[in-house]
Amino acid sequence: MEQGVRVECTLNGMWFDGREEDPIQKAMRDAVLAFMAAQGEVDYTNRAEMQRPGVAIAKAAGKYTGRARSYDYAAIKAWRAENGASIRATAGQFGIGTDVR
Repeated sequence: MEQGVRVECTLNGMWFDGREEDPIQKAMRDAVLAFMAAQGEVDYTNRAEMQRPGVAIAKAAGKYTGRARSYDYAAIKAWRAENGASIRATAGQFGIGTDVR
């Protein structure tokens, strides 16, 4: 906000101006934006929690198998063994990431 950004919410027509100079208006702006961010995070978490039981039921019924893998573990492992490559080099070769989430 300090860089003069203007944030507009298309859902309810609210807008927040980063060039605001009045301390009270700045505090209100920051409080509302913090609240909106927190509410968004809560909604995201609740949505994931609500989906878990449905996914478990679908998996038990054999209807949910998840996303198909976009790479072949055996091919990656074989290439790495053949080339003696590091994890980073192997990831670069196959265009995949090294981070684990």
